[in-house]
Amino acid sequence: MQMNVHAVGLSLTPALSQHAHERFLHALNQHDGRVAAVSVTLRDINGPRGGFDKEVDVTVRLVRGAVMVFKEIHTDMYAAISAAAERVKNSVGRKIGRMKERRKSRDI
Repeated sequence: MQMNVHAVGLSLTPALSQHAHERFLHALNQHDGRVAAVSVTLRDINGPRGGFDKEVDVTVRLVRGAVMVFKEIHTDMYAAISAAAERVKNSVGRKIGRMKERRKSRDI
């Protein structure tokens, strides 16, 4: 699985990058053979004004070609990353489960 983490409008500190890598690797670990690539973009929408302005955009590309896109917004970037990783974990698991069921029904 290939993972790319980059930031727009804020500096990508080593701690922030490590947090994102760890969260998404943990979230997708059980689906490693089925996930081709993950792209994570971290944004500070309002800059220094604050508020709900920390945005995490995630694109997950599965081996069979399906693409899933997620967005999470929070006041804290670490919390936004954690929430996005949890959504990715649940949604990718459901998608892969549906793909398995379709394959089974075609084989019958």
